[in-house]
Amino acid sequence: MTAERPHIFIETLSNKQIVLLRDLFEFRIRKITWDLDEILADTQTPVKQEFYNKTGFDFQDRRIDQWLALAHWAKAKGANFEEASKELADVTIRWLDNNYPWIDVKNIFIRSNVLMNGDVFKGHVACQNCSMLHFDDSVLSATEVLKQSDANLMIFPRALEMGNFKSNGRVIEFPDMNLWSRLFGLHQDH
Repeated sequence: MTAERPHIFIETLSNKQIVLLRDLFEFRIRKITWDLDEILADTQTPVKQEFYNKTGFDFQDRRIDQWLALAHWAKAKGANFEEASKELADVTIRWLDNNYPWIDVKNIFIRSNVLMNGDVFKGHVACQNCSMLHFDDSVLSATEVLKQSDANLMIFPRALEMGNFKSNGRVIEFPDMNLWSRLFGLHQDH
């Protein structure tokens, strides 16, 4: 994929989308929700390593694609699913505390009901917390957030999901995290 020049990307946005970006960077958006993995930071490697340290299950060669993936994989190897799920929540909270200490633990929502779909859970959290903007990398999660809440959306879709939200005034679809970083001088942990 060739990298799009930032000014060309900006020119593809509607006026409403440009106002949304301006409001974000002028700190006018008071309530923001986001998916953690691959959005707030690259958490794949450190979470899998910490899970290995705590449980002895090594999943470094696998890609986490859902919240309880590690617990499901550990269960398949004979571990207790509930215990592995709790380990994962503890690892996540501890990682956030070390890397983003300004985020109050009461503002971290971890799906405890394994019967509730993760995408539906994100929409529910965005609605219940009156989110004005949500960041995600999953089109299915984004769809639920849009359906259940009034939140606008910034999405960095996975490669196979690119292009699903073009021309939606509530959604800004970034082609990749690198463009986001170049546009706004942010960095991604590696």
